[in-house]
Amino acid sequence: MTGRILVVLVFLLSIGSLVIYFIDTMKDTFQVETCVPWSESPTQQIDLGFNIFFLIYFFIRFIAASDKVWFLLDRYSFVDFFTIPPSFVSIYLERNWIGLRFLRALRLMTVPDILQYLNILKISSYIRLAQLLSIFISTSLAGAGVIHLLENSGDPWKDFVNSHRISYPDCVYFLLVTISTVGYGDIYCTTVLGRVFMVFFILGGLAMFASYVPEIADLIGNRQKYGGEYKGEHGKRHIVVCGHINYESVSHFLQDFLHEDREDVDVEVVFLHRVVPDLELEGLFKRHFTKVEFFTGTVMESNDLLRVDESDACLVLANKYSSDPDAEDLVPEIADLIGNRQKYGGEYKGEHGKRHIVVCGHINYESVSHFLQDFLHEDREDVDVEVVFLHRVVPDLELEGLFKRHFTKVEFFTGTVMESNDLLRVKVDESDACLVLANKYSSDPDAEDAANIMRVISIKNYCPEIRVIVQLMQYHNKAYLLNIPSWASDWKRGDDVICLAELKLGFIAQSSLAPGFSTMMANLFAMRSFKTSPHMAEWLNEYLRGAGME
Repeated sequence: MTGRILVVLVFLLSIGSLVIYFIDTMKDTFQVETCVPWSESPTQQIDLGFNIFFLIYFFIRFIAASDKVWFLLDRYSFVDFFTIPPSFVSIYLERNWIGLRFLRALRLMTVPDILQYLNILKISSYIRLAQLLSIFISTSLAGAGVIHLLENSGDPWKDFVNSHRISYPDCVYFLLVTISTVGYGDIYCTTVLGRVFMVFFILGGLAMFASYVPEIADLIGNRQKYGGEYKGEHGKRHIVVCGHINYESVSHFLQDFLHEDREDVDVEVVFLHRVVPDLELEGLFKRHFTKVEFFTGTVMESNDLLRVDESDACLVLANKYSSDPDAEDLVPEIADLIGNRQKYGGEYKGEHGKRHIVVCGHINYESVSHFLQDFLHEDREDVDVEVVFLHRVVPDLELEGLFKRHFTKVEFFTGTVMESNDLLRVKVDESDACLVLANKYSSDPDAEDAANIMRVISIKNYCPEIRVIVQLMQYHNKAYLLNIPSWASDWKRGDDVICLAELKLGFIAQSSLAPGFSTMMANLFAMRSFKTSPHMAEWLNEYLRGAGME
């Protein structure tokens, strides 16, 4: 939490410093340098306070950085190099130089990260849209700052006598008009340096404008027609209907549920399905628009369930014409997972004395979110253990956002436990344990188990002493682990295997002998938090409150 507050504070102060730059450029003198003593300039005094904070933050980041050289080459480090020293030099010279303070606009690129830290941005399309907009805006503002500085300063080989008086808003206007290839010609550069800069900026600006603007328009245009969340009238009840949603199933359901012979049914029907309705089904929804709403989503995602929250009931419709009834009952909805110097390359460099665990296997948004929700639960005592995820596929924006929300406790690296070099990068030999997650929705459980057993063999060959906890789907595959020479299930090392089928069937068997046993054990094992809600029945509030007392 402290790290997130610090990141947000740095962003806000950077925006404050940028606003001070805007104020200084709005003066009618059009001068980039003024002979105003520091003691008589409120904007300089405020900006100095900001830069003192930025200097302290720079040293904190430098000390914490695992790769010092790469940190010094980071773009935000260059922003500090060119903006912090002039603020201190101006006190000694008693001059106020606008200089390169416009580079603070590059901090706008951190807006998507901050929105993810604050748990505001979760959907990958929204994250990408925020990234594109922030890059486009920050680059445009910084480029306009360069034009403003060069034009108002003049060329040095002409003793700065050919300066072109132009305001910062005019520079922004000129830059946007130029890179959009419109070029009205009402404003133009007169200095040689300004023209040279525009030649190079146009090359990059045209590429950016040509690639980013269509992508932004595409993301906005493809914003889900049936996105958003259900916002019913206060006190009005609703039910959620999911499962097999098509024209026939919906028309039969509504024909009965909204029949005129029923008493006044003051209940709205909310349909949730991952596929956008066709024109025929959409027309049916429109004919009942006062009683029916539709949202795209899936009941397999907690975020989608939250969008249609607080219903009286949830109905799951089946496809009664399915050619495979068993598959219709059992098939879950699985979300498919969507760098040069790999973004998640490098190696793990934890703090001295700090413990960490390595998690590999089936890594996607659902498996990671469920794992972290339990492992980092607030009801646990202070868990001073870092979680290092190792997977060969780069995380998509949604999973990346999840990692960023837990950036103080979680790190991700691309790689595979089948490679000793990757095991070395995440320091498996120094970790407390290595967890291998299984894909519980796998259509081929034996193949999934075989892959995880091979991961265990690779880990044990690299470091026989490491504790391994592995998930398997089928009970009979547990025997293969015993053939690994370094596998030790004794209490000293604690190698363990969690068989999902064995647990599930064992709970069912025990519940037949002692009804309620599986519910009680599940409540004891799972970490839950609960806050009472006036919209829930009293017995449900009491039950969930008790379930949170594990």
